[in-house]
Amino acid sequence: MTIFPRCAIVFGVDRFSPAVADRRQPLHLNGANHWNLEGFTVENSAKGIVLDRSSNNVIDDVEVRNTRDEGVHFRATSSDNVIQRSFVHDTGTEQP
Repeated sequence: MTIFPRCAIVFGVDRFSPAVADRRQPLHLNGANHWNLEGFTVENSAKGIVLDRSSNNVIDDVEVRNTRDEGVHFRATSSDNVIQRSFVHDTGTEQP
């Protein structure tokens, strides 16, 4: 098995920071269809990846870690989405 470094890391910020409009969801797709999200990490936020009203998306080779609530959430009529070859861990540390 070969391990490659992550191309990008999406960090949450301190939950009390006023500088970010929505620091709870560092990656939120709303009404997005046919997207491929691949090869990055989301960490240190309230939520990880959230999809609302989004269909036919692929989340591949993504790591989501150290979130206070959920790691990956498909909601609000999202359908036909796939998460594969991904590692979601240390989530729900404040709200399991």
